[in-house]
Amino acid sequence: MDNQDNYNDRLLKLKKILVNYTDLDIEEITIDSKLMLDLGLTSFDFVCLSASIEEDLGIQMEIDQMTDVETVKDIYQYLEKMEMSI
Repeated sequence: MDNQDNYNDRLLKLKKILVNYTDLDIEEITIDSKLMLDLGLTSFDFVCLSASIEEDLGIQMEIDQMTDVETVKDIYQYLEKMEMSI
């Protein structure tokens, strides 16, 4: 699996989790989608999303370190950073 396939696989997993918190189809969620503005997530949704990511991807998320997370890309980069530190 090359880096592009790995990227696409990880992004798809993240989008599958995100779609559970929106009224959008998975195709409508892009790497640049804003969590609150485009996806309509609330603060409560974000906490639930974090728990889902932890459960589905096995990555411990630190909510207090995610204050600057605004887009799908921000979450993706955070997860990538957390995975590399494991």
